[in-house]
Amino acid sequence: MPKLVDMRGKKFSRLLVIKRVDRPRHNKSNQAFWLCSCECGNEIIATGYDLRSANTKSCGCLKAELTRGRRKTHGHTRSRNLKPSRTYITWMRMRDRCGNTKNIGYRLYGGMGIEVCPRWIQSFENFLSDMGPTPEEMAPSGKRRLYSIDRIDNNGNYEPGNCRWATTAQQNKNKRVPNGFSV
Repeated sequence: MPKLVDMRGKKFSRLLVIKRVDRPRHNKSNQAFWLCSCECGNEIIATGYDLRSANTKSCGCLKAELTRGRRKTHGHTRSRNLKPSRTYITWMRMRDRCGNTKNIGYRLYGGMGIEVCPRWIQSFENFLSDMGPTPEEMAPSGKRRLYSIDRIDNNGNYEPGNCRWATTAQQNKNKRVPNGFSV
């Protein structure tokens, strides 16, 4: 049986070892268990092996911080109401109708050769940088006026020089006319 190493007072990443504790009832191993105080103020019990091998670095707060940092890129995938922003939904739908053959609108977009510029396909951040967030304003009638993405040249692609945020009225004035029809 290996000799027990006293780890009291030693620091492992965010954990400071306070004292040795009895093995938890549910655990059948012969390892030494230690009560540790985390820098965030929480206490946890960890094995000496997990502390020395850096398998356990904190009470869980470190992982939570790192995960939050990774998820928080632009704040549009989940807003306060846990739904994606209108801008993010617009970007997703634009990519889908131009690139997904199973999308109901594909035949009118991707099927007709309309593409999304590679920079926008690559990342939402690029799209947001070029277009900015979807504007919202109150119309004189008191209703909220919604904007959507509009291609200035309807035969052109979704790209920075050819797109704008437009109201429904602006969109209706800028429709592509199918062959054989006139407006």
